[in-house]
Amino acid sequence: MASTTGAEMWHTYNLAQLAEACVKAGRIDEGLEAIAEALDVMQQKGERWWEAEIYRLRGELLLKQNPCALPEV
Repeated sequence: MASTTGAEMWHTYNLAQLAEACVKAGRIDEGLEAIAEALDVMQQKGERWWEAEIYRLRGELLLKQNPCALPEV
């Protein structure tokens, strides 16, 4: 049903919003799960319009998960 109403188009956006909320709440694992799902949807559906934001959020979550992983500059 979602595909006939266009609701699938917003799936990656909604997952990105969930991940953003998880960043703010400190719920890193849940945020990474939302990002993984968004990346999976992007791969399956070819939906790329929110891709840059999803990767930005992934990076932010990974840095919060392991702040020591920052490279030396």
